Amino acid sequence: MILEGKLIPATICNKLIKTNIAKMQKFPVGRLYEDAFYTNELISHIDRVRVNTIPLYHYVHRQGSITTSPFKEKDMDIIAAYENTQKLISKFPGIEQYARFRILWAYFTVLDRMLMLDDYKNIPAYKEVLGFLKKHAFEVIKNKIFTKSRRISALALKINVRLYRILLMKNEKKNKRLNA
Repeated sequence: MILEGKLIPATICNKLIKTNIAKMQKFPVGRLYEDAFYTNELISHIDRVRVNTIPLYHYVHRQGSITTSPFKEKDMDIIAAYENTQKLISKFPGIEQYARFRILWAYFTVLDRMLMLDDYKNIPAYKEVLGFLKKHAFEVIKNKIFTKSRRISALALKINVRLYRILLMKNEKKNKRLNA
């Protein structure tokens, strides 16, 4: 399931799409995470999907890319993309929980990027994003689509944002060592 992001990641770079379907929509102009907007719209135009999990290319996750650069207000676009998904998914009963997962995931993505900055408390959207995740922490904890570590981190966030930030920073250091 594309929205779950495990077998089929939501990014557009790993998909082959028939030309007539691909031309049915355009990438939104001026948005970050435009592939999320595009892929979400794409879902409503397809009848079936074939999956091949054989690695056929290498994706380079470079420093300075959108996903590795410091938080910017435009990063809020990822939340908008998956809120749009939830509207689109209302046409497809039985998969609403995946759209909900993506919205919660998007909020975590944004919060994590905010917390990487020293002055995160001064970011205008910080309180809104933090408040949303604290309010829905138990929803994340109960949601089996999330990894066990993400569910535990939601509990840490509910208890104390500084604790969550410490865990986030430790995880970030570990990932940098692994990818070095």
